[in-house]
Amino acid sequence: SPGTFNGSSGNDSIWASSGVNVTMYGGQGDDIYYLYSASNKVVEYAGQGVDTINTWMSYTLPNNVENLV
Repeated sequence: SPGTFNGSSGNDSIWASSGVNVTMYGGQGDDIYYLYSASNKVVEYAGQGVDTINTWMSYTLPNNVENLV
């Protein structure tokens, strides 16, 4: 089932599950997103820290996410 995860004003680590359609929204801090499926989506807004996506798959960074690991 689809879901939404929201970050806080601090530095967040947000994990998405494989096989689940999840949209993750970061907050003001430096956020780290762990993606396990192509159905996982990250949304970051300008000026909200230095953000990172950690994933094993080929992935194109969305706007306002600075790092891919």
